[in-house]
Amino acid sequence: MPLRMRLVSSLALLVSAASCLPSASGTNPGMAQRPRRPYAADATLDELARLEVANGQRPLLVVYPRTACSGSAKAVFVDRSGRFLGAVGPGQAALFGVPSGGGLLAFSSVELTSPLGRWFAIDEIEPPAPGSGLLLEAPRVSARQCGSGQYANPNVATKRELEAALAESDVEWLEPRLAEGQAWLDEHHERVDELVGRQEAKPQPIVRRVIVP
Repeated sequence: MPLRMRLVSSLALLVSAASCLPSASGTNPGMAQRPRRPYAADATLDELARLEVANGQRPLLVVYPRTACSGSAKAVFVDRSGRFLGAVGPGQAALFGVPSGGGLLAFSSVELTSPLGRWFAIDEIEPPAPGSGLLLEAPRVSARQCGSGQYANPNVATKRELEAALAESDVEWLEPRLAEGQAWLDEHHERVDELVGRQEAKPQPIVRRVIVP
């Protein structure tokens, strides 16, 4: 049965059991496995992609399939003020509550722990329209050579592209633990200030803008 996708902002208490879950902070700070739910064998994305969000937010689905070129670093997502939204690594997918207006920033977790003043790359993302999401891809240097594996290119993905990625990949579904994730960022607050532009970065970073088609 083909998957159907619609990102649903719902006030249904579908995540009430999340507080009982153990944190996954050992490998992915600020994230934990989503609680097990009684899905049908052919569960649709209408069922999977449900998220309770605060006023002024909307759900955003992010999928990061594991490939031969992906490493171990996470893609960390924050709002423009540096507030933690979520982090996804290779072989993982998650729903984030993101601001309804205004863009997002994304950077590799290796940037977060790098020394102050070190060059970095960051992505500025305008959230795509509901019904689409972000598909992360570890870049290649060439058809035969992978990049470092520590960075991921975020691409706006259509419903069909997200369905295909999830059908072809065995992903672990995570959900944010916002207080834990923010505490992780706060441990590196000076570096975060550089990354989000609150402090001038030298040398100048590479800023990639993800354009919504």
